[in-house]
Amino acid sequence: EKLKCVVDESNADPRFDRNRVRGALLPLIEKEFNPSVVRALARLAENAREESAALDRLAADAVAQAVVFGRDGRARITRAALKELPGAIRARVLDHVLRRTAPGARFDRAPLAALNEKIARGAGTSHLSLPGGVRATVAYDEVTLAAGKGGAARVSGAEGHGPVTIPGPGTYDI
Repeated sequence: EKLKCVVDESNADPRFDRNRVRGALLPLIEKEFNPSVVRALARLAENAREESAALDRLAADAVAQAVVFGRDGRARITRAALKELPGAIRARVLDHVLRRTAPGARFDRAPLAALNEKIARGAGTSHLSLPGGVRATVAYDEVTLAAGKGGAARVSGAEGHGPVTIPGPGTYDI
């Protein structure tokens, strides 16, 4: 049985950027600059997919070789192993480890950049609270990532400031 064609009226609505790009910007670029712009963008997208897949494979290899996942849920990796990786692979390794440490947590570029900065800084010990209740400890030559028991405690009711995250295990009565 054939499916009936459904027309989504939102695809013609110029309030949406995707429609203005498709209906106005691409035709303008084709006419004024490059009649093959759509094919060029498709090639660029395919190249990006292939390169991203290659970087993901290299990152998976690095995780398998350098990251130790303990029974306690902690992930450990030497700072030297992370520092020797190219930035794009290091970011994917950290993303993989964070997502495994705190499934369901959302990690965007900001927490990865903050963790990367602490790793690059040098000697000493520093801590960083990350989404999903993950606590990162960068101590001399080792990086440890661990989810707190039950994640981070949330304290609500801070006047005008919203919830406050207190990293650590358990809950807190304040």
